[in-house]
Order: sequence, then structure tokens, then C-alpha cells
Amino acid sequence: VLSSKLAYSNGEQKIRRAPGEIALPYYFNKDSKDNIYIADLLGQIKVFDSSGNFEFSFQPQGSVDDLVVMEIDGVKIYVVVNDLAFDEKDNLYIKASLSTGSYLLQYEPEYTLPYRKRIPIHWEELPKTAFSAIYIINNKIYIPGAGQDSWISYLIGVIDNGILKETPLAEFQGILGSTSGNWYKVEITEKFKKGTITILDSSGTVLRTIILEREGLVSMGFLGEDQNGNIYIQIEKTKESGTGVELEVHKFDSVGNSLTILSIPNTNYTLWSNKLLLVSKDGTVWQVLPADDGWYINKWSTIY
Repeated sequence: VLSSKLAYSNGEQKIRRAPGEIALPYYFNKDSKDNIYIADLLGQIKVFDSSGNFEFSFQPQGSVDDLVVMEIDGVKIYVVVNDLAFDEKDNLYIKASLSTGSYLLQYEPEYTLPYRKRIPIHWEELPKTAFSAIYIINNKIYIPGAGQDSWISYLIGVIDNGILKETPLAEFQGILGSTSGNWYKVEITEKFKKGTITILDSSGTVLRTIILEREGLVSMGFLGEDQNGNIYIQIEKTKESGTGVELEVHKFDSVGNSLTILSIPNTNYTLWSNKLLLVSKDGTVWQVLPADDGWYINKWSTIY
């Protein structure tokens, strides 16, 4: 339903590319109004509305005691963005690198101000498979696992009366759904052929298991739930030609019936992003695709 192309440039409305760099992580997320926030290579965040129109940009501010992490073309950078997410009040949370280490930063919607609160991320307490992404459900902030542990969540912070606070590290078996409160364990059980989606309640009891069969299956991941409790699973599978991969979103209802399969036509893997897709509460699937010739914002409806 939408495809907008954004050229690489140093202009305010463009995505910057650091000198000589071709493939470095990019990060994106959306707020409750479907504004898209994209962090470029230098940590500046560009904001676009749901139609792909430029809104504003900002460089996340540090506090008075933060030191410069890097300086590129005269731009002093105090906060290096490693991922971003929003709470239900659209406060912004950035997993960031500062001069003194890794932190989770909380910004109020007036993004030009320094962060309101920060807590350290103790990577030494996390397994090596902990991923760079963060997600927020019910005022709790999690880092998911990666690789064979991509279905594990690690609680790293809480939001108490609107304030970010530290909490003891806790591990959960699954990725939390925003509507049902259930946990989802998604894994390939037969290479190139079959995977399972195990749904658990808050006590860890298995509610149901969904079998997903796809020839050439190479990866699976839980994208999220929509406001009706429908389930979205992202998969990659090898092309029939044997060269390259195809990206699909499989939509199930809350009891596991298959509703639709969305084939994502735009898959350029020459540049890397920490997030291939994301799903809105209304079931819209979003993609921010870094390609050789620029960024693309794409979105698709899964309601037919």
C-alpha cells in the first residue's frame, strides 16, 4: 500500500552514509501514530509520517557529563544508537553506546532535550546470544536472543510510574505477545522443511502448537500480535532457483488457523538492518529496506 524511496545524502531529509561505509547496522521503529523513526549511520534519527513524508530529525542528546564517543565531519556524537523502541505513551527508549559503556536511555517526546533517565546494560550478565534489539510490552523492556536462542527474552528494565528503572535480570522462554500476554517460542524443527510455533501462557503451560511447513525454510521469527490477537510469523526460505532467499509473513488467528501468507517482494540483502519487518496493531506490515541506491519505506496490508 506504500513504497517511498529516500536517497542517501547529507541533507536533513536524507539518510546519511558515513565516509567509505557500505554495510553497517540501521535501526527503525514506529510510534503509536505510525510515524517511522530511522537511525542513520551517525546516530541521527529521521522521522517520517505514515505516508513516508519527512517530519523532522534529531540527534539524541547526552547529559552534561557524557563525553564524545566519535566525531565525523565535525559532528560530535555523544549517543550512538543501537536500537530504539516506544512505550505506550510514546516515550522513546534507545539502547545506546556512550563513552562509559552500554545503556538504556529514556527520552520524553520532546526529543531535543537530554535523556530523562539512563540505566546500564550489564552485557557480562547476558549470554553471548543476546541480540541487539529491544522490545517493550506492559512497561517491561526486553532483549531477545539470537540464532538458536531467538525465542528467549531477557528482562533488562522496567517503567515504573513513567520512570525507567533497573531490575534484576530475568530470562523468559519465549517472546511476549502484546495483546494476549502469551509467550511465543518459534523454532525450526526440520531443516529446510518445517518449524513450530509453541504458545505458552504466563505460567509456562503450553496452550497450543502450530506447525508451519515450507520447502526451503531457513529461518523463522515471531513478529508480533495485532489488536485482535492474530499472530504474525516472519520466515525466510531459499528460492526455487537455489540462489537467494525469499521473505514471507504468515498470519494465523489466535487458535492457529492460517489466514494469509504475505510474500515480501523487496528483499535486498546487500546492506544489513537489525530488523527486517515489523507489524502494527492494525496488522499492517512495515519494512525499512536499506539498498545500494537508498532507503525504502514499504508497507502492506494483511486484511483482504
